[in-house]
Amino acid sequence: MKNKIRILAVIIIIIGIILIAVKGLVFDLNYAENKQIQITIDAEFELKDIEQMAKEVFNNQDFKLNIVGEDEDTISIKIRDYTDEQLLQLNDKINEKYGLSNNVEDIERYYNTNVRGRDIVKHFVVAIAISTVLVAIYSMIKYKKLKPYKVLIELVLKLVLSQMLLLSIYSITRLPISRITMSISIVLYLIVLTVFTAEKEKQINKPSEE
Repeated sequence: MKNKIRILAVIIIIIGIILIAVKGLVFDLNYAENKQIQITIDAEFELKDIEQMAKEVFNNQDFKLNIVGEDEDTISIKIRDYTDEQLLQLNDKINEKYGLSNNVEDIERYYNTNVRGRDIVKHFVVAIAISTVLVAIYSMIKYKKLKPYKVLIELVLKLVLSQMLLLSIYSITRLPISRITMSISIVLYLIVLTVFTAEKEKQINKPSEE
C-alpha cells in the first residue's frame, strides 16, 4: 500500500512539474495582473448588494470587492479584465438601486501589474530554509545513534518532496496561489516535522523497550 501511495505521489509531482513548466502557476488577484475600478456611492449601501450586482455583470468572474476611502463610501473592485459595456451595466445598476446619477466617466480605473512569484515566496522560503537548517542540526545531534547524515537526508527529502507534492496539486487543480495556500504550505511543513520527529523517537527508543 505504501509503495502505491509513493508511486501516486511521484506521478502527481511529475505531472505538476510539467504543468508548471508549460502553463505556470495561477495566482490570486492580489498577486496577478488585474484591473481595478473604484466607484463612489453617495448613499447608504450594503456590500452584499454590490457584490450581487458585480456577479451578474461580470458573469461570475473571479473578483475582489472592498470598501475604501476615509468615508467608506467608495467601492473597489479588482478583476482580471472587463469590457466598457460591463462597466456601463454596473454603473446603471448602482444608479438604479440607489437613485443616483453617476456617470461612467466618474469611475476611477487602475491597472495593476503582476507580482513576480519569486517575490511572493522569497520571505517564506528564507524563513523555511533557516528553520530547516536549525531543525536538521538538532535532529542530527539528538538522533546521532541513527546515523546523522542518514537522518539529515531523510528529513530534507521528506520536507522538499511534501512541498513539491502540494505545489503540484496546486498546479494540477489550478488553485490560485494566495495567503491561504501559503498558510497550508506552512501547516504541511509542521505536520511533516511532527511525524518525522515521532518516527525518530520511536526508532531511538526501540532498544530500551526490548
